[in-house]
Amino acid sequence: MTRDMEGVLAAVKHTAPSLLLPTLLATQSTVTEAHYESAWRNSQWELNPSTEHGLHGNVYSSLLSVKNGALDTAMLHVKEAQVKCRDLNPHEHFVHIHLLNEVSSLINKETRELRADLDYSNWEVVYQCRSVVSLLRGDNVIDTLLNCARAARLSNDYHPATRFLRQGLQLESTPQQSLALKSEQCRLEWSSGGRRVALRLMDSLLRECSEDSPHYPELLITKADWLTESNTEFPSYIMENCLEEAVKWCQDHSDTTTLGSAHLKLALFADEQLKQHDQYFASSEYQKELQVLEKTEFDIQVLKKNKTAAAKTLSHKKQLNNYNNQVTQDRSKLEKRRCERTEYLLTTVRHYIYSLKLCSTSLENDLLVFRLCSLLLDNTDVPELCELAIEEVPQIPTYKLLPPIYQLAARLGGAGELDQLLQDLVRSAASDHPFHVLPTLFALRNAQLDCTYIKGSKPGPTETRTKIASTILATLAKEERLSKVVSDMERVTNAYVEWANYNLKEDAVFLAKQASGKAKIPDSMKIRRLRDIDSFPLLTLDTPVQVNGDYSTANFPTILGIKAETYTPGGLNMPKVTHVLCSDGVERKQLVKGNDDLRQDMVMEQVFDVTNRLLSKEAISRNLHMRTYKVSPLSQRSGILEWCENTQPLGTYLVGRAGSVEGAHARYRPGDLKSSQVRATLRTCTSSSPSRLPEEYKRQCKKFKPVFRHYFTEQFVNPAQWYRQKSNYAYSLATSSIVGHIVGLGDRHVQNILIDMATSELIHIDLGVAFDQGQLLHIPEKVPFRLTRDLVDGLGITGTEGVFRMSCEHVMKVLQAS
Repeated sequence: MTRDMEGVLAAVKHTAPSLLLPTLLATQSTVTEAHYESAWRNSQWELNPSTEHGLHGNVYSSLLSVKNGALDTAMLHVKEAQVKCRDLNPHEHFVHIHLLNEVSSLINKETRELRADLDYSNWEVVYQCRSVVSLLRGDNVIDTLLNCARAARLSNDYHPATRFLRQGLQLESTPQQSLALKSEQCRLEWSSGGRRVALRLMDSLLRECSEDSPHYPELLITKADWLTESNTEFPSYIMENCLEEAVKWCQDHSDTTTLGSAHLKLALFADEQLKQHDQYFASSEYQKELQVLEKTEFDIQVLKKNKTAAAKTLSHKKQLNNYNNQVTQDRSKLEKRRCERTEYLLTTVRHYIYSLKLCSTSLENDLLVFRLCSLLLDNTDVPELCELAIEEVPQIPTYKLLPPIYQLAARLGGAGELDQLLQDLVRSAASDHPFHVLPTLFALRNAQLDCTYIKGSKPGPTETRTKIASTILATLAKEERLSKVVSDMERVTNAYVEWANYNLKEDAVFLAKQASGKAKIPDSMKIRRLRDIDSFPLLTLDTPVQVNGDYSTANFPTILGIKAETYTPGGLNMPKVTHVLCSDGVERKQLVKGNDDLRQDMVMEQVFDVTNRLLSKEAISRNLHMRTYKVSPLSQRSGILEWCENTQPLGTYLVGRAGSVEGAHARYRPGDLKSSQVRATLRTCTSSSPSRLPEEYKRQCKKFKPVFRHYFTEQFVNPAQWYRQKSNYAYSLATSSIVGHIVGLGDRHVQNILIDMATSELIHIDLGVAFDQGQLLHIPEKVPFRLTRDLVDGLGITGTEGVFRMSCEHVMKVLQAS
C-alpha cells in the first residue's frame, strides 16, 4: 500500500462517510491493518478476514463474528489480539486492553461503565469501539453515541463528535433522546466556533421543546451563558427572559433540584453585573464625571450671582438653562447607575440565599457563602438589603455557615443594622455545631486573658465583640445539652492559655533539664490537672460536620490526660511541645504557643483548605495540594497547633542543628564554606557596600553548592520509591510556590518549611507574614516565592522544567478560573 493511500485511510478512519469507505477498500488488493481499523470503526463488514492478521484485524474479525453469531470464534480473535497488544508501548497497551474488554463485554453480553473523566483524545479508540459495540448490540445506542459525542466535544475533537451525533440523529429515538441529541448538537456548534448558528439552533430548540420538559430550564440557562459570553444581548434581557424564566419554571413545576442551580446561576450573573458597577464607581472615569458635575454646579452658582446687565440677556439665560439641563441629566445618569447597583445587589443576595437553602453542601456553596457574607457586611447601609437579610438568612441551614464562622464572629458588635442577626446566627450555629463554633467564641472572650499570666501586663479596654461572645457563651451554658461542653472547654482553654504564657526563659530548672531531655511541665500549671475531658474532641483535630447537628453518636478522640514530659523546639517565644493522651489510645503532640497571634495562621490554613478543594476538582491524576494542619487560637496572643509528625525543617537537613545534627552541606561538601560564614559575609557586604552585593553573592555561590538532591538518595533507596517521592516533592513545591505567590506569603526561610519524611511533601509553618506584608519589612521581600538553589537541586536533572513547570501552570490556571 502506498504512503498516499495510508494517509487517506488514516483520515477515513476518523472522518470519512460510510459511502466512501467501501470504494477505497475495494481498490486495494492487499488488506492491511489500516484497512481493518478503518472498516470496524465505520461499521463496514465487507472485508474478508485473512488467516493471519494483527491487532485491528483480530478486532475486526471478532466484531464480524459477533455480528454473524459466532461467539466462540469471536472470543478466539480477542485472545489473539491480546497477544498482539504485548508489542505496543505501555500507554497503547493499556488503552487497547480496554478496547478488547469492550469487545469481550459484547461477546459475554455484559455492560461496562466507562469512566466519565477519561480524556477522549487519549481514549478515542475505546470510545469508538464502544459506539460500534452498541450498534451491534442494538441496546442503549442513542445514549452511548451521545456520551461519545460529548466526550469528543469536551476534548475539542469536533469531527468524531459530529459523526457520533449524525449516527444518533439517523436512528429512531424517543422525544427525550431527540431533544438530548439536538441539545448536544447546539453545544457542539457553539464549541466549534459557530456561535450564531448555535444561538439560532438553541432558539429553535426552545420553541420545539415543550415547557413541560425537564430540560427546558437547563436550555434557558445554557442560552443565558452563551448570550453573556458573546455579549449579544443586554443584561436585563438575559436576566428576565432566560434566568428568571428558568427559576419561574422550576418553581411552577416544583423541581427543587434544578431550582437551586437556577437560583445560583441567576445570583452569579447578577453578581458579575454588580462587580462591573462597583468597578465603575471605583474608577477614575466616575471621579472625572463627579468633578465635571461639581464644576458645572459651580458655574451655575456663578451665573446666578451675576447681577450685571449681561445677566439679563437671552444668551445668558440660555447658557444657564443648558447648564441646568446638563446637571439634571448627569445626576439622573448617576442616580440610575446607583439604583441599578442596588437592584443587582438585592438580586445577588436574594438568589445566593435561595441557592444555599436549596442546594446540598459543595465546594461551590462553601465559596459563595463567603461572598454572601462579604456582600451583607459591606452593605449594611442599604436598608432594603438589611430587611431582606433579616427575613431570609436565618432560613439557611447552620452547617453551611460554618466555613466563614470565624469571619462572622469577628464582626460581632460591628455589623450595624445586621448586628442582631449576626449574633443570632452565631448563637444558632454554636448550638447546632458546638465543636466547630465554641473555640472561636472562647478565643474572642479570652482576648485579654494573656494579661493575667504575663507580669506587668495590663488588659486594655474590653471590646464589644468580647462582651457579646461572653453573653452568647453564658446563654449556651444554660442549655442542658451544652452546659458540660461549655464548662469543660472553658477549663481547658484557660489551662492552655496559662501554659502558653509561661515564661520558660525564667525557669532555670526547666532549661537545665531541657538540655538532657528530661524537662517537665511545672506541677503548678493547670494543664497538669486536665483529666478525662470527654465532652468535646481534641482542639487540634478536625471534627466531621454532622449536617443534622447530632454529635451524640460521633466517635472522636478526647483528652484522657496530659503527660508531664515536654520540650521546646526553640524559637524566639519558645513554644512548648505538649503530649496529650487521647481516648483512642493514641498519644498526640500539640505545639502550644504564647506571645504570638495565631489568628492569621488559622485564616491562611482556611485559604489552603479551599485551594485544595479547588485543585481536587481538576487534578485527577496529580497530587497537587497544600499540606495543612489544624490551628486553634485560644486568645489574642496564644493558641495551639497540630504537631506535624515525621517532619523535618529544610534548614535542619541542609545545615544541621547546633550541637546535635550535622547538615547535608557539611557531609557532602566538607570543602565548601559553612552557611554561617556565607551569611556573615553577605551581612557585612550589605551594611558596608550594598552595590557590591550581587557580585559578592555570586562569588559565595561558587563556594557553597546545593546538596538537596542527596535527600532522596538517602531516604529512598528503592528506584520506584525514589521516583515517586521526587514527583511528590515537585508537585508540592509547585503548588506551594504558586499558592504562596497568590496569597503573598512571606518569611519563607528554611526553618519555616518542613518536609514530610514519608511523602516528601512540603509543609509551610509560621504564616504570620502574608498578603504581601513581607514587602513592608526593613529588607523588603521582593521575590514572589522561595525557589533557591537547594530547592531546585531537589527537582533533579530537569530542574524547573518538566513536572514542576507543568504543575505550576496547572495550579495557576485552576486558581485563575476560580
